[in-house]
Amino acid sequence: MTLQSTAIEATEPEASLDALLAMRPIYAKNLEVVAFDPVIQSFEGSELTGEGNYRALSLIIAESYSSVPSKQGQRAVPSFLRVCAGALTSLELPDFPADRFIFEVCPSDVDCPDAAARYRALAGEGYRIALAIDDADFDVDQDYLKFVHILRIDVGTVGMEKLPALVKRAMPHGLDLAADNLATRQDFVSCVDLGFRYFSGDVLGKPKPSENKKLGHNSVVLFQLLSELQNPNASTAVIEEIVLRDPSLTFKILKIVNSAAVGLSREIQSVSHAINILGMTQVRRWVSVFLLEDGGDKPMELMRSALVRARMCELMAEVSEKEMPMSYFMTGLLSNLDTIAEIPMSEIVDQVPLSQSIKDALVDRAGDMGSYLREVEYYEKGRFDALQGIMDKAFYEPCYRHCISWANQVQGAMVS
Repeated sequence: MTLQSTAIEATEPEASLDALLAMRPIYAKNLEVVAFDPVIQSFEGSELTGEGNYRALSLIIAESYSSVPSKQGQRAVPSFLRVCAGALTSLELPDFPADRFIFEVCPSDVDCPDAAARYRALAGEGYRIALAIDDADFDVDQDYLKFVHILRIDVGTVGMEKLPALVKRAMPHGLDLAADNLATRQDFVSCVDLGFRYFSGDVLGKPKPSENKKLGHNSVVLFQLLSELQNPNASTAVIEEIVLRDPSLTFKILKIVNSAAVGLSREIQSVSHAINILGMTQVRRWVSVFLLEDGGDKPMELMRSALVRARMCELMAEVSEKEMPMSYFMTGLLSNLDTIAEIPMSEIVDQVPLSQSIKDALVDRAGDMGSYLREVEYYEKGRFDALQGIMDKAFYEPCYRHCISWANQVQGAMVS
């Protein structure tokens, strides 16, 4: 799948799920993604049920959502999967590789001796079991905790003030602790201090922006280049002149031409030759991507999220036959640049030559592009009930799946 894939190709999957699916990241304390938490909703608005749907879900997750980019290449990560005990009795486990899935249960699932025996058998076969709780007074002295590996605690419901006591009671059982629904950066830090291993929540990976901080020199050059690329009469010579101001940018463009993401392999005579091979549209796209690299040593998930948003905004614009889908791409790509650069978005847009419509979308989620960006943000968080329905429901998951694959491919090209 190359960067030139069309919206039609992206929304025509090889395997169909007939549901909405978002993969929310679960982090380690260093903010690397170590697992995913699938959010699933049928087109009717209910939870996914039925053996056939579970099997389709397992195959799609295993094939399309089970790895993340790293500096060493693609890295496999498991997904937490909520499957009721009744369904597990009929499912064929070869569809659920033990290294790709962690079965999640709640206390009511294992109260029944038969269900508890089923999960105990799964643990004996090498599957990891996670117990999800939201009760600060949960009784940890349960026999079924002997086959549980991970205790997932809804921190938002339990409350930070009651959390230390619950953790203290759970510690003797040797469970890995997962903190869900963290609301603030301080809550994350507190959970790290309490010994938690897994963390999830909207604020993770989002350090507080610093006031009066400026974009780095490389970013300024890139924005100057983007500004020139918006000019319909831009010449290759002028573009080459700007690129040559930054040796690292020159190297990146030459490297990308021969990457798997572009699908070309040929000798390059000059920067202008590389620009002509790529074409102005692809140069504009890649220069936008390079902007994300100027944020220093930030979690790779921040960049991956930006790439997914960019491609999904662009594809929705193409499906809706909007003018200039590339502007929607830019909007999605820059949507968390404030987090990456640690500069408030209102200050970033004052430092760079962007169109007013893109600035309004980035700062206030205003206008048409802001509406599309908000739709993508709702989808990636699993807030399916908030979707406006910009596309037919059947298109969302295949489009999202394509964007995940595309983002992984782009990041792979940039670190290889």
